[in-house]
Amino acid sequence: MRTKYFIPMLIVTLVLASRAYCQNFSVGSAGMTITAGTTFFVDSLVLTPSADLTLTSNSLTHSSTGVSVNSVSNSVSNVFIFSAPFAYSGSVMLGYLTTGLNGNPANELVIAYDSAAAGTYHLNCASSSDTVNHKVTSSALSGANLYNITAVKSSVSAGTITGATTVNIGTSTTLANSTTGGTWSSNDTTLATVTSGGVVTGVAGGSDTIVYTVSNTCNTASKKQPMNINANNSWIGTTSNDWSNSTNWSTGVIPTVATNAIIPSGTPHDPNVLTGTYSTKGLSVASGATV
Repeated sequence: MRTKYFIPMLIVTLVLASRAYCQNFSVGSAGMTITAGTTFFVDSLVLTPSADLTLTSNSLTHSSTGVSVNSVSNSVSNVFIFSAPFAYSGSVMLGYLTTGLNGNPANELVIAYDSAAAGTYHLNCASSSDTVNHKVTSSALSGANLYNITAVKSSVSAGTITGATTVNIGTSTTLANSTTGGTWSSNDTTLATVTSGGVVTGVAGGSDTIVYTVSNTCNTASKKQPMNINANNSWIGTTSNDWSNSTNWSTGVIPTVATNAIIPSGTPHDPNVLTGTYSTKGLSVASGATV
């Protein structure tokens, strides 16, 4: 069956501005074709294909719950889900309610769509947002696989880094960020390294910067955390006089060629190298202390 649909845009605008969303559409195995250039809408979703579009054995449902877009942002509370993805070329327009923005600034909205359940969303960064009529329209799509369709802000936030700003050589500390989905990096890996989980390990003494970066197709944001890598390791001697016992050192690590060993006076036990050979970057022995 080949059917041509035409709905004047004035009616679309009135519908978007005045009514709540619903779920309304299905097509059976006989299928239907929307001819190129025809404006076709179901509730607040408007498709204008640039090539003839044939839909077969497909249905469209609506959810008023925003979705997580690529683990970074929640979409607006208006999501349309097809039962099967289909290739589409043309423009997509989505209406929204101001009460369902979910923290997305209306003037930053772009169309977001994926091609499979729980898949990666594609952001149409060239979308245009009409904040007066509460709708967002994609730029021309070409061969896009549409499955879930919604709208989300184009900007991203790098959140806030929490955690220590100092780490000892040979030890680790864990940083966290309020925004998920980002990546950690170190400006100078000769001083400190950081894992994908934000675990920072001191390598050599000095001042480094740990960076958390969040990005989407449209934008990138980053947050920086200064990190001092402490090269000093003080003898505390609380366990014994054994130099090779890590619990006798302030950092919990035996000094190495990268650290300065500091021996203060008045500790419970004075250090003694009972067996083996050990090296330090520097050795400082306070008056009254012995090694």
